[in-house]
Amino acid sequence: MVLLSLVPFLYPFVLVYSIIDVIRLKRKGYFPRYTGEQATKGVLIIFGIFVLSGFILAFGSIRLLSWYSEDYTKPQLTKTEGDGIIKSIKSYYDGYQQYPEDIESLIRDNPLRKDWRSDEWDEPYVYEVGRDSESFKLLSKGKDRILGTQDDIIFE
Repeated sequence: MVLLSLVPFLYPFVLVYSIIDVIRLKRKGYFPRYTGEQATKGVLIIFGIFVLSGFILAFGSIRLLSWYSEDYTKPQLTKTEGDGIIKSIKSYYDGYQQYPEDIESLIRDNPLRKDWRSDEWDEPYVYEVGRDSESFKLLSKGKDRILGTQDDIIFE
């Protein structure tokens, strides 16, 4: 993929080298004679390849950015946000000697916490208080948006 992305950047160097080589061959008397039609077709083919390589580079970059966002950025942002929610839950417990019933109790009217309703995949966080009211569980369903799978993010 990296080599493929370098191809469009090599075209100017190849073009300059080709021009220098043609000048060198012409001085030695080896310059081939092309008709205008043949030269036009050659130039169109070269520019067609250049444009196609540009499209491949652009599409590959967009696809790479999408992969990076889904597989790295979103989980990291969710973990960071979840850690903030955990700290707030523990702070709530320290103040009231009980865990909040739901995440909305933490959000209230605080504009900095309005995004705590859902993770980076726009799925609501799963928050449960244990039966003994002495424990809680917070998790994100993860990339597949299905609870109980391997990609779930569990906060402790």
